Amino acid sequence: MSSLRYQVVVLESEIGGAMLIDAFSFEAAPGTGQFSMFNGYHVCMGPSDLAGLGTVFNDNYSGDVLTVYDHSQATHYNNNGLVTIPLDTPYWYSGQGNLIIEIKYDDSGSIPDNQSVYVMYCAAEGNRIVWDYSPEAPAGQLYPFLPHMFISGDMSLDTSTFGSIKAIFQ
Repeated sequence: MSSLRYQVVVLESEIGGAMLIDAFSFEAAPGTGQFSMFNGYHVCMGPSDLAGLGTVFNDNYSGDVLTVYDHSQATHYNNNGLVTIPLDTPYWYSGQGNLIIEIKYDDSGSIPDNQSVYVMYCAAEGNRIVWDYSPEAPAGQLYPFLPHMFISGDMSLDTSTFGSIKAIFQ
């Protein structure tokens, strides 16, 4: 493995509504190892007005950026084809606009028995990913792909009685 700075933009239409995000998972590619260990692993989330990312990482955000996972050492496991990152600080997604998930890790040190976690991707319209091999890089390379990703959390649903829901559908 090598060090990385990685952003992916998740579109509003892909999220489905307001929610408190407490974890996200990647689908692991076939042949992925059972775990990966990192000397530093940081995840930030923030809003974006962009459906396709630009090369400058910080310019892709349209508002405040929140650090949601910050560990000097981290181990992530491949559990039945999913690699889940539980957040230290949940992120409130308002249900409006696109969401950037940014991952940075420094893997410059030697980690015994480390196995890489590879992620399944599919082609996507626009540049949905920007990345560089340095966690401190100001800019990166663009890719028209999207990882197979799942966002977990509590959806914000309006409180309704069964009677009011039934009336909506009649």
